[in-house]
Amino acid sequence: WGMSESSKATGLNLQKEWITRRDGLVRDAHMYMDGDRVLQDNDFNVQGYAMHYPGDSSNGAPAGLVCNCRCSMIFHEQRI
Repeated sequence: WGMSESSKATGLNLQKEWITRRDGLVRDAHMYMDGDRVLQDNDFNVQGYAMHYPGDSSNGAPAGLVCNCRCSMIFHEQRI
């Protein structure tokens, strides 16, 4: 959540990218998301659930998608 808020404060046009740990413990739904990019104000679509960031359950994502999530996200400047 903090990374999302601070990215908005930069005033830059950014994209966010979902990154997994890329090991044998990553759940299938998250492995599918690895490398997925969306605009910073958009949500990731994880098995039909809107997630602002890895581990986000604010839009109803079930425990199986958020509990013990080790994923992270990084930001990229969007070239216009």
